[in-house]
Amino acid sequence: MASLLSSFSRLTLTSRSSPSTSLRPAHLPARSQIRFAGILAPKRTKYRKAHKGRVPIPTGGSLKGTTLIHGSYGIRVKGNGMRLSAKQLMAADTALKRKLKVLKNAKIWLRVFPDIPVCIKVCSYARGQDQPLRVVQGNETRMGKGKGTFDHWACRYEHSSPSQILANIRTAVQRAV
Repeated sequence: MASLLSSFSRLTLTSRSSPSTSLRPAHLPARSQIRFAGILAPKRTKYRKAHKGRVPIPTGGSLKGTTLIHGSYGIRVKGNGMRLSAKQLMAADTALKRKLKVLKNAKIWLRVFPDIPVCIKVCSYARGQDQPLRVVQGNETRMGKGKGTFDHWACRYEHSSPSQILANIRTAVQRAV
């Protein structure tokens, strides 16, 4: 043990003069520079953009995502299958948390996760000499010139006879909800 300590005592720290070979700490971005940090988003994706795709229609009688797993209550989506954005999911989550804050041991589990990147192509053009530029998106954009830039994260939910459950809720008090 003494030989190990004596070998460390002989070491000295020296600084190098060239900045290219010195070890500098990596620049970490500030909290304001991280995009989409407050919303639900996947950490990594294989591709930046995805095809629009179709909402799957279960034909084999699958009941995946239609039963309660964690809590005693669930929120179902009624209507045809479509996409829900991450902002809509976070708004629903915060609204539920506000209502259930007064109850003890209330917990919410989101059963869906927004993992589909949605891209929107925005085209602005002048309609006339006296009219200002108009921003259009969706079906009014002109054809060509690529897919468009990333806009938001979304998740698909299926339309089936037993609807898919978006959130499970557990409460200790049964009558408050």
